[in-house]
Amino acid sequence: MSEIFLSYSSDDKTRVRPVFDALIKQGFGVFWDQQLPPGIDWDRWIRDHLDECRCAVVFWSRHAITSANVRHEATIAQEHSKYLPVLLDDLQPNDFPMGLYTVQCANLIDWDGDLADPRWQTLQSTVENKLAPVWMRSRLARYDGSIVATLDELRRIAAGAQQSAIAQEAAPRSEIGEPFLQTVAVSIRRKVAEIPGAFLKVIALILIIYASFGVLGIIFPMLTKMRIDIQIYSPR
Repeated sequence: MSEIFLSYSSDDKTRVRPVFDALIKQGFGVFWDQQLPPGIDWDRWIRDHLDECRCAVVFWSRHAITSANVRHEATIAQEHSKYLPVLLDDLQPNDFPMGLYTVQCANLIDWDGDLADPRWQTLQSTVENKLAPVWMRSRLARYDGSIVATLDELRRIAAGAQQSAIAQEAAPRSEIGEPFLQTVAVSIRRKVAEIPGAFLKVIALILIIYASFGVLGIIFPMLTKMRIDIQIYSPR
């Protein structure tokens, strides 16, 4: 079964498809009801996937608020703490079915598929948080400040490098070069070194590189290409 369930009105299929594609591209397992296997009862099929998922993303639009299926799926998801609402249209609180406006909605109104859009980043982060085991969330929460500081620093470094490349009419971002990569590697190494415990160092490093790749689209492939070694264990 997929870890993410998408609930939406069939009238919004073309607007939901970019979200589905983006989640798949980021490596998530996603269910949406476009490929019903032959001989399967549709109602049972939907219920099984909704029961087994860990996050139900509900897309609210002018069409969805009148859809009995979307309202039912959203209610079940909320009862099991899987509910993650997303706005496709500019709706008011009194437009929502009763009891389903109690959770802050992610805003993807007019989203064009840009993975660097802060609104998408917010949604992806929320999805990741719902999918992470409780024990991992609680342990990583203690070191969230260090990880966030690292990501902010990487964003500043990348923004400066890109501006420099634009000013000099330089090569594409993938060819920014080794000095930039060395700066990124040093920044990551310093931040990861502040986190105690080998296991948490590995987790933090994965999150840093993964999030950086999602935001910047350049750090991970460049680090791989240049084969920069990042020390994740404390020296003896």
